[in-house]
Amino acid sequence: MSPRPERYWQRRPLSSRGFALMTQPSFFLNVAELLLQFRVRRSEVGDGEEHWLRHRVFEALEELLAVIVGGGAPDVVLVRADDPELATEAVRALRAALKGQPTRIWVYGAREQVLEEAFWRPVYEAGADDVFSWRPELASERLKLRLHALARRLDRRSDVDHAMELVRKTIDVLPHAVFIRDASGRMVFCNDFVSTFVGLSEQELLGTGVSEVVIGPEDFRHQEQGFLAVLQSGVPLAREEEWIRADGESRWFQVTRVRIEGSDGRLYVVGLASDITRVRTLAEQIHERDQVLAQINEHMPAIVFQLERRADRSFEVPYLRVGQLPGFEKLRELSETPERALLRVVSEDLARLEAEDNDRPGDLWRGKFRMIDDEGCVRWMSGHASAKQGPEGLRWYGVLSDITERELMEERLAMADRLASLGTLSSGLAHEINNPLTVVTSNLDVLLRGAGQEVSPELQKEMLASAREGATRIGAVVDRLRGVNWSGGSEAPANDLRAIVDTAVRLVRQERSFKADVRVAAGARLWVDGAAGSLVQALVNVLTNSAEAVEGLSEERQVVEIVLAEEAGGRAVVTVRDRGTGMGEGVRKRAREPFFTTREVGEGSGLGLYSSHAIAEALGGELTLLSQEGVGTTVRIVLPAEGRQEEGGEAVSPERRRSVLVIDDELAIVEVIARLLKQEFDVFLATSAQEALERLDEGERFDAIISDLMMPQMSGMALLEVMQERYPEQALRMGFISGGLYTEEAQGFVEERPERLLIKPFDARQLRALVEGVARQGEGGSEMGGTRRGSAGGA
Repeated sequence: MSPRPERYWQRRPLSSRGFALMTQPSFFLNVAELLLQFRVRRSEVGDGEEHWLRHRVFEALEELLAVIVGGGAPDVVLVRADDPELATEAVRALRAALKGQPTRIWVYGAREQVLEEAFWRPVYEAGADDVFSWRPELASERLKLRLHALARRLDRRSDVDHAMELVRKTIDVLPHAVFIRDASGRMVFCNDFVSTFVGLSEQELLGTGVSEVVIGPEDFRHQEQGFLAVLQSGVPLAREEEWIRADGESRWFQVTRVRIEGSDGRLYVVGLASDITRVRTLAEQIHERDQVLAQINEHMPAIVFQLERRADRSFEVPYLRVGQLPGFEKLRELSETPERALLRVVSEDLARLEAEDNDRPGDLWRGKFRMIDDEGCVRWMSGHASAKQGPEGLRWYGVLSDITERELMEERLAMADRLASLGTLSSGLAHEINNPLTVVTSNLDVLLRGAGQEVSPELQKEMLASAREGATRIGAVVDRLRGVNWSGGSEAPANDLRAIVDTAVRLVRQERSFKADVRVAAGARLWVDGAAGSLVQALVNVLTNSAEAVEGLSEERQVVEIVLAEEAGGRAVVTVRDRGTGMGEGVRKRAREPFFTTREVGEGSGLGLYSSHAIAEALGGELTLLSQEGVGTTVRIVLPAEGRQEEGGEAVSPERRRSVLVIDDELAIVEVIARLLKQEFDVFLATSAQEALERLDEGERFDAIISDLMMPQMSGMALLEVMQERYPEQALRMGFISGGLYTEEAQGFVEERPERLLIKPFDARQLRALVEGVARQGEGGSEMGGTRRGSAGGA
């Protein structure tokens, strides 16, 4: 069935009068009149103004042929000619141009010879539909009547033709194959999809049998069987078939065949085929994936599950698949229903899980709980699950794995890490205690050796006082770390945060070659609750990481800053900032995870920051981490601060002996100053500026530093410059003594800071005032007065 092309002539729109007259017919006719032999300016058809008639006049055959070839074939062509050869040639040319289109060709003339056989026979044979002659006086009226009758007949069929044309166009644009075969199997219709797929035109396909055009690879018998089954039974048949496209590619189609009966009573089989290659491929991939997942689930040491929550918030298990998980073989048996797996979960853990508020699609769950294995032993399970909204409600999809060994290993490594920290802490305590212990034992040895000999009372008193001072220092160390063994059962001891920081710095310096410049900035003294040992351990872990981060870098980057401050809400903050290599975003996010380390295998447990974070949380605080690769890292530890109250209600700090470092190249002067201050202060001695710097490099810090202004090798002035660069906080606590200002440099130095100088000789009261003044200045207290000059009775 060939498609009917669009006509060149369109129906002329009706006038408003035509719409009002309901008796007006709705048919129309396109007429082309070709005037060949006669150049008559008047058409026998008329002016063509009737609404049912669209009329055009052509005086040249070539002009009409061009219109037809361009798709404008009329319903009727009137050829006006009296010459048989001329008429025959015109009809033959028109039929060739129409290419089988159902246009009627009428030949008419004004002479009687038109009705003779010599005229009409060749014209009919050329393809004319009718030949007639009209007398001029009746030609116009009779011709119009004949065209009018034809228009009515064509219009009754044109609606059907138009509907069939729309149906054909619709079928041609479908992305499916549509074809019709008659009872003999011959194809009587196919749409453009079939033609394009096979690579043959519709004209080439029409009339072919099932076996003549093999669509599938050697499967025409399969198609023929399907065709015959539908033709004979009348039952529709749907199945999948493989077809080969014109380019050789194999495609799969879902083909449905249905038997129909035509208006002529003959049977036909209609086929509709949809390309399902992509769907079939996806289905195969899904099936293959399911097979792979089933194999993975079968052999991996894990449990795959689905959970749904009941109205009472309890769980039900619609799906459970247990892999090769040791200790849970019985769950793999068919007798074990999925619901029985919930009975294996420790009751308090199950209650905790059921109480969690995770009831929204997209929620993620990650946690761990305890579960009883086949032998009745408790196993630790780690789980991950996500919530999806399904047709039956919210369902959780997840997987469980046994982490018992990991939990035990984590506990053992944490214990090893605590023991290592305890060893470091013990070595530090030994260092702090051994110095004053030496003073005690040495003085006692002298007294014991001098027993029975005359020892002046003054010397005995001095040596006993020195021994007592050493014992007091040991007691201070023990008292400062009295909370090491605190377990939380009693009231948490309060600790001086600055002392904790100083202890941590000393421990890190003793443990490793620590070349970084540590700068401590602190305001008012802060007290925090908790075990001192735990706090020291947390800071040691952080400082160790900072020391490693700056190791090997340029001198200006080998700096670790420690800032102690109090933030709103009464919380103490320790900020440790280094200028090291920093961390990338991926490392930073995992830095606080247990066992995560960037060191070489065997060089770290990966529990440093994890332990510090755990300690901070256990004390009611937190540890946060900021880092930028190539810039440095900042660790911020926030802890609840301890507020101390006297009876008057104001918070005060407890009594604490201040520490003083005395520096002078003359040992006698150092000993004299020590005797003047030791009743109220812890006094430490150095006989050179270099010795003082070594003590500071080892991490020792002092409330006040008193130095001689003029000393060999490095003067007090030069010492201050070095300390301002390396230990600015300690430089603020520095005062000077001098026997006189003999150089312009010394005079200029004192003029800039007159409140820090005490001129020899001086007495105990003036010396204590200088110590208290520089100590307060280092703590941010009031400024000191002018230059102090001692009395003649002093040292």
